[in-house]
Amino acid sequence: MSAKDRPNILFLNVGWMKRYNGPAADDPTRGNFGWLNSDGGHRHGHECYNFTNDGGFCFGSHPGSVGTEIQRLGAGVRDAKVDGVVVVWFSRNPRTGKAVIIGWYENATVYRKFQEPKPGDRRMVKGQIVQHKVEARYSDCRLLKDSDSERYFQIPNRFERQGGYGQSPNWYGVGERFLDEVWGFIQGWKATPETTIATKPPLPPRTNDPDLKLLVEGAAIRVAKEFYRSPAGGSREVRSVEKENLGWDLEAKGPNDTLKVEVKGVSASAVIAELTPNEFSKMKAHRSSWALFIVTGCLSETPKPFEFRYMHDAKRWETTYGGVLNVQERVAAVVNLLPARPSKTP
Repeated sequence: MSAKDRPNILFLNVGWMKRYNGPAADDPTRGNFGWLNSDGGHRHGHECYNFTNDGGFCFGSHPGSVGTEIQRLGAGVRDAKVDGVVVVWFSRNPRTGKAVIIGWYENATVYRKFQEPKPGDRRMVKGQIVQHKVEARYSDCRLLKDSDSERYFQIPNRFERQGGYGQSPNWYGVGERFLDEVWGFIQGWKATPETTIATKPPLPPRTNDPDLKLLVEGAAIRVAKEFYRSPAGGSREVRSVEKENLGWDLEAKGPNDTLKVEVKGVSASAVIAELTPNEFSKMKAHRSSWALFIVTGCLSETPKPFEFRYMHDAKRWETTYGGVLNVQERVAAVVNLLPARPSKTP
C-alpha cells in the first residue's frame, strides 16, 4: 500500500475511560495529564465526551491547548481545518501501562486550533465549557470496549521506538509500514458490527473454485517474497519450499538467521487464516524462527501484509507494532463406518 491509497492519519493521546460518554461518576478519566492532576485533581478530562452522540456527531478533545499541524495532514499552511482524516485515539492502559488504540473517527474534520461549541451546547467539565479539535459523524466513529481483547494495538513511545509519541497529545505515526498496519487494523473491524463483536474468531472464508484459490495463494506468495527481499523484511534471500510439505512455504535467509515463513492469503479484509495440523505443530515447535505472514485483499490493487512473530517476553504472537494474533486451537477427526462383522456359523 502507498500513502495515496490510505487516508491521512492523526493520532491523539487522551486519558483512559470506558465509555467517553460524559463525566459519569463510574467512569473517571485516568491518566497523567496536567488537568487531571491540577487543583487537587479532576475526575474527568475534556475528552470524556469524545464518543458522545451529539446530534449525530462526535466532537473530540484532547488534553492541553497545543495546536495541530494540519499541514502534515494535507492542509495548506493558512487553512484552519482539513477534512477526510482518520483520527486514532490512543491511551495508556492503567492495567498494563501500555499505550493502545481505544477508538477512531473516520472521515473526520481536524482543526488547527480548538473550536468553541455550537450555541446552546452545554458540554461542561468542572465548570469549564469543553472545546473540540475534531468532529465526525457518529456513524463514522468507533470506540473499542474496555477489554484487553479489543484494546490491544500498541502505540510506541519515543523510548520504545525512535519517532514514537512524546509529550504532545498530537502524533503523526512512525513510518509507512506502521500506518499501513493501523489502517489494516481499522479495516478489519468494519466487518464486525459494534453490537455483535464475536468473542471467538469465525472460520476463514473458503472457496470451492480451485482457480480462484490458486490466484489468491499466488498473490500472497508474491507479496511475501517482495517483503522479505526488501529492507523492511531484512533484505533476505528467499527460497520457496511450498511443495516440500515442511509446515512452512518460504525460507527467508538473513545474515543471522533463517525464517520459516508460512504464507496465508485471503481475498477479504479480515486478518484471519486456518492452519493445518502440520503447520500448527511446526508453529509451536519452531517459535523462534517461524513466522506467519497473512496477506489480506489478495485480489485487490492494494493487498495488505501482516507478519506475526513470537514474542517470548509476552508469550504470544504479535506484529512488529503490537497487533496480537488470537490463536484458537481446533480438534478434528476422521470418521467412517466399520465393516460389519461376519456372523458366526452355528
